[in-house]
Amino acid sequence: GYHIREAGSTAVQELAFTLADGFAYVEAALERGLDIDDFAPRLSFFFNSHNNFFEEVCKYRAARRIWARHMKNRYGAKKPESMRLRFHTQTAGVSLAAQEPENNIARVTLQGLASVLGGTQSLHTNSFDEALCLPTENAVKIALRTQQIIAHESGVTDTGLSVAFSLHTIYGIEATDTRALGEIGKEGVSIDNLKDMETLFDGIDLSKISTSMTINGPASILLALYIVTAEKQGHTPDQLRGTIQNDILKEYIAQKSWIFPPEPSMRIII
Repeated sequence: GYHIREAGSTAVQELAFTLADGFAYVEAALERGLDIDDFAPRLSFFFNSHNNFFEEVCKYRAARRIWARHMKNRYGAKKPESMRLRFHTQTAGVSLAAQEPENNIARVTLQGLASVLGGTQSLHTNSFDEALCLPTENAVKIALRTQQIIAHESGVTDTGLSVAFSLHTIYGIEATDTRALGEIGKEGVSIDNLKDMETLFDGIDLSKISTSMTINGPASILLALYIVTAEKQGHTPDQLRGTIQNDILKEYIAQKSWIFPPEPSMRIII
C-alpha cells in the first residue's frame, strides 16, 4: 500500500487496492488447495501514514475490520490469527518538504502517532532531512527518538482503545469502510442497469430508509431503477421515504440556466 499512496492515491484508494491485492493472494492460495488457517496468519501489509490525522487512524481501523470480516465470512477462516490484519507503517515520504525541513519533525510525529492509534505492529519514521539528502546521523537519531517518545512518554500504548470510542473516529471508520468497499465490493457500485441497483440495495429495506440522490442527466433512469428495485422488494412508490436532491433543479433555480431542460426533473420531483 505504501507505494500506491506515494504514487498519488487517496487514503481510501490505498486501503482498497491493498486489501484487494491481499484478497487476490488469498484466493490464489485457496485455488491451489491450501487451507485458509494454514497461511492467513502469516500474511502482512505495508501502509503509508499521511498528514490527515483522523483519516489515517480511521483508515487503519477500517482496514482491520474489512479484513477480519472478509476472512471470516468470505473465506471461512476459523482462527482469530487468520482474521487479524498485521501491518507495518511508514510515514509519508511525499509529505516531507525541503523548505524549512525542521517542520518535517512535527509531520512525522503526527503521522507516527496516527499509525500507533490505528493499531500498527511496527513503524518506520522518516528522517526530517530526506527531502534534501540521505538522512544525516542527527536526523536519524531524531526519527528514532520520535518513536521512543510516542511509545514511552505519550501513554498511547497503555491501552488499545485510545480512540476506539471517539465519535470522530467511529464516524470516520464507517465512512472509510464504506468508501473502500466501493472500490473492491458492493458499496459505491456504479449503476448501469437494474441488476446494479438491486446489488447496491441487497438486504436494505427501501421502505425504511431515506435516500438522497444527487443526479442530473440520468435522473429519470436512476429514479425508475430505484422504484423498480423497491417494487421487487414488495414496496409501492408511496411507501418510499426520503428526498431527491436534483442538481438540474438547483442549477435552474440558482442561475436560470441549465445543461438539460428542467421540465423532466420537475415531473420526477412531482
